[in-house]
Amino acid sequence: MTAVNFPDKLAHIGIQAFDGCSSLNGTLTFPESVLTIGDKAFHGCSGITKLNLENFTGTYGDIFLKGCTSLQTVYISANTAHTKTSPNTEG
Repeated sequence: MTAVNFPDKLAHIGIQAFDGCSSLNGTLTFPESVLTIGDKAFHGCSGITKLNLENFTGTYGDIFLKGCTSLQTVYISANTAHTKTSPNTEG
């Protein structure tokens, strides 16, 4: 899998949903409908280069971006709620 198009009515991205999917690349954009991004949801997705959370006002879990070594740009809403630790570090 190299890309994901999230449906407009998606509410939750589960724990480890795309864990280790290193072929996933490019930009991830989340629809406004997403309420939660689970722990380690994109852990090890080393091809992701941009993350667009501008319309995301939900919560994200532990280290959901750890191992995204190509990630260069993150757009995030001021209304995004953070839970637990930062999105890219253990803690």
